[in-house]
Amino acid sequence: MELTTIAEASADGPLRTFGPYVPSVDADGRVAFQATRGDGTSAVFVGDGSEPARALEVAAPYDAYDVVSHPAIGPRGTVWFAKRGEHEVLLVHDGTRTEAVIDNRYPGLDAIGPLGPTTDDGGAIAFRGGLHGRPVVGTVRGGIVELFDDKTLTRHWGLPILAEQSLLLRADDVRGRSVLLEVRGHEQRVLLATGRAYASIGAFVSADGDRIAAGVRRVDGDEALLEVRGSHLTRVLLEAGTDFASLRGVLVAGAHTVFYASPLEDELAVY
Repeated sequence: MELTTIAEASADGPLRTFGPYVPSVDADGRVAFQATRGDGTSAVFVGDGSEPARALEVAAPYDAYDVVSHPAIGPRGTVWFAKRGEHEVLLVHDGTRTEAVIDNRYPGLDAIGPLGPTTDDGGAIAFRGGLHGRPVVGTVRGGIVELFDDKTLTRHWGLPILAEQSLLLRADDVRGRSVLLEVRGHEQRVLLATGRAYASIGAFVSADGDRIAAGVRRVDGDEALLEVRGSHLTRVLLEAGTDFASLRGVLVAGAHTVFYASPLEDELAVY
């Protein structure tokens, strides 16, 4: 396997550190990442290894804001959260200019983040936030902001995922359940829930087209990776036991499935 260096950080170089936020990559191999520069400021960079990664130019006043999330890159641009003082804002860079999409001065919205944002091939954006102290998930499609505010949900986990025209989110509800929800317009349905069959659902879910995947722990303690379509379990992708002692996160892309797992008597690895 050939490795490509996208960028390097060093104690005396122009880039001092990466993270703590993870990078993202698009279908063309462009990588978006957050880095701290020698002057202590943070910025979002994009590169594919063919030439030095470049910082995305951000116009005032947001050029003085800190990057406070991973940058999510897609065909329509790169999105991330930025913050200065108490002001939090969701920024999108279309390759030429940066635009503020929404901030915590939006009526009732008192926080943006902490995890996300995400974007899809059509340029839609999903993000987590807080509305009057409650956890909410928002979407931005064609410049229109919609907030999904279900008062029966007490906590959100992982990243909100855009799938086709729906929104997927992992949450806990007032009944004490962990649930995987699909939201489409004003309708929602539970795809997975803890209770009779499952003791827990992984914090992060994945989707590609009509493939939706999540990790679960059954009530008997066994772990499995599931693929869900609609409100019915279509198949078990993998079960812990014969080959793996533990299964972790899962990512689906086309016909491929990528996952973390610990083989019997061995260390955690990616498959």
